[in-house]
Amino acid sequence: MVFPNPTQTQFTVVSEQGIVNRIRLYDVYGKLLRTINVNANMAEVDVHELCAGVYVLRVETDSGAVVKRVAKL
Repeated sequence: MVFPNPTQTQFTVVSEQGIVNRIRLYDVYGKLLRTINVNANMAEVDVHELCAGVYVLRVETDSGAVVKRVAKL
């Protein structure tokens, strides 16, 4: 789960599938912007410096990966 979405400064990722190992943040063109190593079931991601737009998250857990979209206002 990703909230709040849309966001202005930061968002929270909460895993329902176990421990989050890594979060990868991409722009809509597929360019990797950031890799965040987590090792917890929740993480806050600061995006205040990013331009407004839609971004793609790849949330990697022990049980697999989930792709989500988040909008920055």
